Amino acid sequence: TFYADKEDKTKEKEILSTTAQTDIKDEKITDTTIVNTVFATHAPKQEPDRELDYNTIVRTPETPIISEREEPVITLLALPPIPVKPILSYDYTEMYYLNEQLKQQQDSIFSLQKERNAKEIERDDLGRFNVIKKNKLTGEIDDLEKQIAKKKRELSSVLKQHGFETASEFMKVFRELKGQVDGYNRKVAEWNEQKRQIEALNKRIISGEMPIESAIQFMGERGYMAKTVQMKVSELPEEISIRARIARSRQRTDEHNCGRQQRNSDRNSRGAR
Repeated sequence: TFYADKEDKTKEKEILSTTAQTDIKDEKITDTTIVNTVFATHAPKQEPDRELDYNTIVRTPETPIISEREEPVITLLALPPIPVKPILSYDYTEMYYLNEQLKQQQDSIFSLQKERNAKEIERDDLGRFNVIKKNKLTGEIDDLEKQIAKKKRELSSVLKQHGFETASEFMKVFRELKGQVDGYNRKVAEWNEQKRQIEALNKRIISGEMPIESAIQFMGERGYMAKTVQMKVSELPEEISIRARIARSRQRTDEHNCGRQQRNSDRNSRGAR
């Protein structure tokens, strides 16, 4: 029995050895096979060629968008709108010089008329027998009348050259133009004054001397409806941009200190409880 079992085990080993050799002969392993197998295992998967899209590459959902750092802003008083210049039906400069010319002509006519009236009174006061002086004064009065008539013709000619029949027609148009121009000039003067005050207040706001609320109240007390505007520090004029940065830094420091004091106060109150 012992020998029989030993023979069976020996035959089993021979059968297994023969089967293994047969499998190896059937499947020949070469260097090329090994290389291809390794390459197929580790090579990246090839995808079909496609045209690259810049927007697809840059703006993929996986790509984080880095936002720019927010620039500090400061609240200031806004300048009022500039007054609108009126549209005039005539050239005001030309009309102004025409009015000055007419005034000179009218003053000259008035002076001649005054002189004529004085000579007429002097002539009428002479006695009946002072004929020679009366005749002289009468001649002078006639000359003055001719000068007055000439001045009036010149005045009328100047008016007609500019499209006016009479002096009263010209004066009506000129007064209307003057009212529009004077009203615009008043608005400009008021705007310049308001601008000067706002610029001075904005400098105090930037330096931290005055809060924006006090500046608004200050303008309101003077009859100005002030509006506010938020400006970036880089947008401020160069001469005040440095002060604006300093003021903004001071403001952040104050806010930080205030927050720290509040936290300490809360912590102390909780400890007391």
